[in-house]
Amino acid sequence: MKKCMAILFFLVYWLLAQCYVIVALVRGFCLYLGEKTPFSHAFVEGFCRLLFDARVEYLNPAMREQVRQQEHCILLYNHRSIADFTVCTFTTAPDRLSYVSRLGVFWLFPLGLSTISLIERNAILFYRGRKDRQKLKRKLFARMGKLIRRGLFVIVFPEGHRNTKKSTLPLKRGAIDWAYDQGIACAIVLHDGNEDMISEKEFSFQRGVNVRCLHKGIYHPRDYSTRDDFFDTIKREFAAGYAELIVK
Repeated sequence: MKKCMAILFFLVYWLLAQCYVIVALVRGFCLYLGEKTPFSHAFVEGFCRLLFDARVEYLNPAMREQVRQQEHCILLYNHRSIADFTVCTFTTAPDRLSYVSRLGVFWLFPLGLSTISLIERNAILFYRGRKDRQKLKRKLFARMGKLIRRGLFVIVFPEGHRNTKKSTLPLKRGAIDWAYDQGIACAIVLHDGNEDMISEKEFSFQRGVNVRCLHKGIYHPRDYSTRDDFFDTIKREFAAGYAELIVK
């Protein structure tokens, strides 16, 4: 019975995701005219508060405000659930967000992503199975550069895969090395609880989950002499923040 209810929820969730874009467009025009990504803001806020009823606990609110004040920044998030798409984009700067994600996410929110990304041009979706990886990276980084120059934050999941273990997966270097070369700061933002809201592994859903969010720190390339120093610091801090957040 529990799995049947979960299947029913996922179907309802998918349908609501398509329909809610209409509400998001109206709210975007009415409420967020001064923002860079008002429709995405309305979309993710509605899902977090109306569908998920998520309760976000910010463990380092002062650092959150420092991140929000950055002129240019790449946000490095951990990936625990499909709920990340809405929760992670909501917890830092939904008013100026953009994201890099594999193409599979499109099928979760086809209408929403199509409509909002066409208006705001804030989504980079890529096919991970492409053979020419270098060409793929060049295109991704070129598009990320355009988003950064528009004053948007770019969300990246450096672990590359969903991970609900007690330790981090090895981080991918690509976006972090690119940030160093471009002189763009990276901020580590970690979440715990998203997998309790929606778990693909257990096929379950809960409302009213308490999500813990840790803004671990901001790392500027100018403070590091080499790419390796920059990457090693981020890797170490990502793992330390993850342990601080997940293990407790």
